[in-house]
Amino acid sequence: MSFDFLDRVVEGFPFLLAPLSQVKGVTSPVITQHAQTQEAVAPSGNPLFRTIGGFGDAISSQAASIADFVQSGAHDLSSSALDKVRSIGEEVERKRELIGKHVSAFTNQAMSS
Repeated sequence: MSFDFLDRVVEGFPFLLAPLSQVKGVTSPVITQHAQTQEAVAPSGNPLFRTIGGFGDAISSQAASIADFVQSGAHDLSSSALDKVRSIGEEVERKRELIGKHVSAFTNQAMSS
């Protein structure tokens, strides 16, 4: 980007760069959503049910973290197993080529004798 552009970019986009509360006729969706959230947070109902719900949330988050742990472990295990299989395949290919060279050398020796 040119320095001229960087110096004048703010002049070209005042509506985009200004806070929405300062622009006439535009309401911010964040403010209305925040007001709705405060109404929903107000405690209501039986405290026993809220406690049970809190335990349920805690169990759910623990189950999610355990599932993530198991999934990452399985991923690591599968990737290490694939790496091992690849290395075994490369070793088998190397041995096959070596055996082929030995057979060829043995055949050449037998024919020259």
